[in-house]
Amino acid sequence: MYSIFFVIIGIMMVTSAVLQAYLAGELGDSCDPKLETAPIIASVSLFVSFIFNGIWVWAHRKKMSKTKRVSILLWTTTVVVGTAAVGAALGQAELYEDMSCEVEHSLELDYLSIALLVLAIALPHGMQKRQNLENKPVDEAEPLIKMKPLQFI
Repeated sequence: MYSIFFVIIGIMMVTSAVLQAYLAGELGDSCDPKLETAPIIASVSLFVSFIFNGIWVWAHRKKMSKTKRVSILLWTTTVVVGTAAVGAALGQAELYEDMSCEVEHSLELDYLSIALLVLAIALPHGMQKRQNLENKPVDEAEPLIKMKPLQFI
């Protein structure tokens, strides 16, 4: 259940990064090269976030708490930078007409990227986490089978 859910979230982030890379390519073909900076930053930072996410998963499995904390810090930073860059690309879309750029569907691409990023960031935080009974002391772990209390005559 969880692995399918995280694959869907990964697909949403990859789609957002690919949309921004596509937008950067369109802007590079028909506009001032300065306008493609925000989509390039968004795309690169979102792709780099997968590296830090992979490091976090590896550190989590190896129980390396410091590496895990550093990687989640770097992952958060890259995703926030990517989301801000997508917002910047959306904001500069108003300039395309003034600069006589021939870009189709730039607003739709930016809104879709933002929606995918918001969902990809927010959905995991709304999921209920699995209980890990391995690390709990014995007296705090819940019994596997509930039994009726003993009744004495």
